[in-house]
Amino acid sequence: MRPAAGRRAPGPRAGAQPGRRRGPLHRDSRDGAVPHHRPRLPRLGRLGLGADDLGDRGARRGHHLPRGGGGVQNLVVRGASSPAVAIPEDRPEGVGDVITLEGAGTVSTLRVTVSITHTYAGDLRVALLSPTGKRAVLHNRSGGEADDLHLDLTSEPPSLLAPLVGQPVAGLWRLTVSDNAARDTGTLDSWAIEIQTAT
Repeated sequence: MRPAAGRRAPGPRAGAQPGRRRGPLHRDSRDGAVPHHRPRLPRLGRLGLGADDLGDRGARRGHHLPRGGGGVQNLVVRGASSPAVAIPEDRPEGVGDVITLEGAGTVSTLRVTVSITHTYAGDLRVALLSPTGKRAVLHNRSGGEADDLHLDLTSEPPSLLAPLVGQPVAGLWRLTVSDNAARDTGTLDSWAIEIQTAT
C-alpha cells in the first residue's frame, strides 16, 4: 500500500536513483526477491515429454507421457491458465482460478509459475491448493512497492511448495490471489503447473 495523503513517505533506500520507478519483483525457489531483472529459471531436471490441450478461458488440461526405461514409470503432467482476472483491492478473500489435471499417482516434484500485474507487490498474498485442499503459501505480502509479481518455484527443498509433495495429482488445483490493502490494483494474468508423478 502506498502512503496515504498527508503522511510522510519513507526516504529512498541507499543507492537508489531518484525518480526511477522500481521494476517488477521476481521470486524463484532460491527465494531471492530480485527487482529489475529476471533470474535464470530453475528446471525440474530430466522430465518426460508432455503435451497440452487448449481449453476454455485459456485453461489447459495437462496430458502426460511416461519417461522411458523399465521399472517404475514417472509421468509429467502439465496445465496452464491465462484468466486475466482483476484482483479487487483490500479484499482478503481475493480471486481464484482452477487448473484441472488428470493422471494417476502423487506429486514427486512440482513447479509453479505465476504472473501478476500489480502496482504494489507488497499488498499481495498468493496460495496454491491441491485437490485435497492442502495449501502452500507462495507469496505473503513481501516485495514492498515493487510493481508486478513473477513467481517461478519448484518443490526442491527448501521450498514453499514442500507441503504439496505427496498430494494426489488428479483433480482441481486452485490458485488464490488477494490484495490486502487499499489504493492499488492489479490482474492475475497467467499461471502454470508442472508435476512429475510418483506411481
